[in-house]
Amino acid sequence: MTSLSYLCIVSFCAATALVGRASVITVTTADNLSDPNDGVTSLVEALNSAQAGDTIGFNISGVGPHRIVTPLGGYPFIVVDGLTLDGYSQPGASPNTQPFDRSNTAHLQIILDSSGEDLAESSYPDRPDLIARRSTRMVFEDGSDIPGYGDSENGILAALSARNLVVRGMSFLARHTAGNKADPSIYGVALARGAVGARIQGCWFGLHPDGASVQGFRSSVAAFRYRTNLGGELVERFSGGLIFGTDGDGHDDRAEANSSMGA
Repeated sequence: MTSLSYLCIVSFCAATALVGRASVITVTTADNLSDPNDGVTSLVEALNSAQAGDTIGFNISGVGPHRIVTPLGGYPFIVVDGLTLDGYSQPGASPNTQPFDRSNTAHLQIILDSSGEDLAESSYPDRPDLIARRSTRMVFEDGSDIPGYGDSENGILAALSARNLVVRGMSFLARHTAGNKADPSIYGVALARGAVGARIQGCWFGLHPDGASVQGFRSSVAAFRYRTNLGGELVERFSGGLIFGTDGDGHDDRAEANSSMGA
């Protein structure tokens, strides 16, 4: 971590006008290495094609839960506004219906799995030391640090200046790492460089859908301060407006509850 952490949890998320017609992109395979022309859609393909306001849904055949292994090098950064990733769209999934003082009854069918310890060569031409892991490096394309983060930090899902991201109904699994450049710390959702207004709801972090197996990691959600130069003066900016769990509006509050373990 290269700067002070701020996680602002608020009860209001400003709406963003989205240009164009939103689409639903349906992930139909858990194989992120599938060929683009094979007639199925992976999560990597869905994230690469997503536009502002789109929803990424899931309809993977077979008995769940479905484990989607993060590719080496991680997923592409989420850079479009108003993107929703809806794990509850997978057949068989359902949200929690119990009060917060009782056991969470959500049935999650989508697992984002970054627990693998394997590695590959760096994809950054000038930074061969940034070896690829099964999560996304919090660096720019040239290997330089994203302000607020450093090269010892990775995200499973990472948003870069994207507003109003919604993630719901998924299990995030990973592992505890050395937290260095060779084996960076892992965050479930990493909000970077003014990724404001995110809603993370109905997700289990570090907890398998079986409700018993724990595979924790550094932090469920991370959002760090960064500084930008305005007229020769350094101005602080934040990835604020995060709603983690229920927004308390009395509508689907129980379904919005998150579980976070092993962080």
